Amino acid sequence: MSCLLPQELIDQVRHQTDVAVRMYGIDCTIFIPTNLNEIDENTVYTTYEEYTYIAYAAKVFVEWSPNQQRLRQLGLHMEKELPIIAWFENKFYIEGASDPEIDVDIIQGSYFVLGIQFIPDRMDTEEFEIVDLIIKGMLDKVTLKAYKIAPRRVK
Repeated sequence: MSCLLPQELIDQVRHQTDVAVRMYGIDCTIFIPTNLNEIDENTVYTTYEEYTYIAYAAKVFVEWSPNQQRLRQLGLHMEKELPIIAWFENKFYIEGASDPEIDVDIIQGSYFVLGIQFIPDRMDTEEFEIVDLIIKGMLDKVTLKAYKIAPRRVK
């Protein structure tokens, strides 16, 4: 690895993202799956009830309808599809814990729940699933992470 960007600079950029999400983000509950190793995801018979989740309180900043220029800045080249982009804090905070700052790895298959008052009228659900990870500003270290989300389709 070349280590062109010092780790202190990466930490400061991540911290500034955390500050922005804490200031402008919406409170949500994020559910991260814990039993992906036990479930065969390649079968059509897998249901949402088979997954187990850990819930965390978090803040999220959601870009409901980014334009094509904004998507190109994130390194996404879409033709007809306009995805929804979400930004989470890099660390989650648990109040009252001995170590209030924890690292949580948000993976595909995770989902979060927002209050209905924060969701645009065209959406008919409160639950949104993480469908892809967007890594921004990566040289030899991951600087920023954004997530492509979609409304969760659960009966």
